[in-house]
Amino acid sequence: MEADSPAPAGTVLRSAPAAGTAVNASDAVALVVASGRTAVPDVVGRPWADGRAALVAAGLVVEELPDGAGTHDPVAHRTEPAAGTRVPVGSTVAVRTGPRAGSGAGPTAAPAPVATGTPAPAGSPGPGSGATPSPTPGTP
Repeated sequence: MEADSPAPAGTVLRSAPAAGTAVNASDAVALVVASGRTAVPDVVGRPWADGRAALVAAGLVVEELPDGAGTHDPVAHRTEPAAGTRVPVGSTVAVRTGPRAGSGAGPTAAPAPVATGTPAPAGSPGPGSGATPSPTPGTP
């Protein structure tokens, strides 16, 4: 059986029974060997140093692609290939890094509009339309 691991392909990862267990010559021993592939870890939002360490531990080569101006405490914004993608051990993963969201460094997104007041019923003129609403039947 094969399993994804940062170990080189064909490396024995585990056996059943476990190593050191006495067996008869006719007993079967199941081996799990490295497939030579590994999954890209999810490092988005993590500090650059932590994300880099996780990628290296997964057996990958890391290329940093800084976004905009440098920062003393960058975080990983995205990876290529994306997290969860199975790749050969030793593959290069590009990591886009930049300032932590809300740090005040770099570009910021405009805030989302906030609804205020009570919306007018369908078909009613809205505020500032210059139209006078007609009275509702049955009201004084």
